[in-house]
Amino acid sequence: MCARFVTVARFTDIKAEFGVTGDPPEGTGTSYNVAPSSAIAAITRNGEKHFTLARWGLLPHWARDPRNPMINARAETIEHKKSFIGPLRNHRAIIPAEGFYEWKHGAGRKQPWYFHLRSGRPLGMAAIISPWEPRDGTKILTIAIITTNANRVVAPVHERMPAILTPEQAELWLSPVGADPSALKTLLGPLPDDLLEGYAVSTAVNSTGNDSPGNIEPID
Repeated sequence: MCARFVTVARFTDIKAEFGVTGDPPEGTGTSYNVAPSSAIAAITRNGEKHFTLARWGLLPHWARDPRNPMINARAETIEHKKSFIGPLRNHRAIIPAEGFYEWKHGAGRKQPWYFHLRSGRPLGMAAIISPWEPRDGTKILTIAIITTNANRVVAPVHERMPAILTPEQAELWLSPVGADPSALKTLLGPLPDDLLEGYAVSTAVNSTGNDSPGNIEPID
């Protein structure tokens, strides 16, 4: 799964990496501990690619109880889930990030690890969006990160990882609405091992209130 990630306000680099136009939404700058329910900047396409404000934790449009949003969607079953099939066909997105955290269980504790691209470039996590309307009539765009089997870099820590798209795959992922779900699923495999690196970081990350550059510093 993916339950935390890191964003750093390098939007110039993100725009260049993924061909995005326009500015990011207000309030979506740097965070070293992005957690579910956060407002995040996603990349969507309506003609040109642009930034869209979304809340992390997908709620299908028919949901009445907002207390159980879905932060992840499994790539292997996404086309068979009622909550996901509509967004997969028509509301796909990319969440740009510096990297993501996973937790290794052992010895009665959870040890966080941080993973990022070896190149130092921003990465793009495949995501789906679902518009949701609370009873007050406002519209909220909610979002889930798609996960896939871990590659050999992540597997010693966790069995799942985000489905990370190359810029070329991102073009296909953000293709027009109504795309074939089976074809889209071919984009959602594990990232090649040689593109990713990871290391253990401070358990300060375990608390969502801890948000500092020290979160991504390696520990011995």
